[in-house]
Amino acid sequence: MPRTCLRSPPSATRPASCWACPSTWTAARAPARSPTRAFARNFSQLTTLAIALWDERLSTAAVERELIGMDVSRARRAQVIDEHAAIFILQGALDRLANMRTG
Repeated sequence: MPRTCLRSPPSATRPASCWACPSTWTAARAPARSPTRAFARNFSQLTTLAIALWDERLSTAAVERELIGMDVSRARRAQVIDEHAAIFILQGALDRLANMRTG
C-alpha cells in the first residue's frame, strides 16, 4: 500500500505527490481504480515520496460549473477543463494537509 501524505503530512524533508484516484458512488470499485492503486504501490517502492491518492469525483463537474459561472465559452472550457480539474484536486489535498496541521 502506498504511503499517504494525508495520514502523515509531508515536510521539507519528506515531499509528497498527489494523484487523482477514480472512485464510484457505490461500494463498487471504479474500473480505473485498481490500476491506479497498483501503479502507486509499485511507484512507492522506487521513491521516498509520500503518495496521496485523492478522490477525483466531482472535480471536473465543480470546475465546469465554475467556468460556466465565469462565462467561459464551451470551446475554451474543453481546452482547460483537465488542467483546472487537476488544480482543483491538488488544492483539495493542500487544504486537507493544512487542516491536519492546524488541528
